[in-house]
Amino acid sequence: DPEQMLIDQENLVRMENHIRNALSPLEKSVLSLFMEGKSYQEISFQLNKDYKAVDNALQRIKKKINRYLCETQNSEGL
Repeated sequence: DPEQMLIDQENLVRMENHIRNALSPLEKSVLSLFMEGKSYQEISFQLNKDYKAVDNALQRIKKKINRYLCETQNSEGL
């Protein structure tokens, strides 16, 4: 259904914009590398950060995404 595809695309763009604005610079870097398939160790080496800092950043990212999804579902009455 072309209409649903357009709505889904708009929702994806909205979510990407929200995430881009909600994440810190470190979180953006970590997420980008993680999405490229890098391991926690590779990310920590590339960003010169402790393994635990990478893990903490990914946990914060997940929380922010989940919070956004919950807010979106609640505002849509789902």
